Amino acid sequence: MLSVGDLDADGKTDIVARTTAGDLYRYSGTGDATSPLSKPVKIGWGYNTYNLL
Repeated sequence: MLSVGDLDADGKTDIVARTTAGDLYRYSGTGDATSPLSKPVKIGWGYNTYNLL
């Protein structure tokens, strides 16, 4: 996973992850230590052609 900052402008750090199929997902930070990330939201596809993001 790669930390990319605050993508949804809510003041909390978010995460972007890529699946082996090339789909990109954003996990929004919640600010809650017991459940730090929200459910994933698909934000892109076709990134399996890249070795590095």
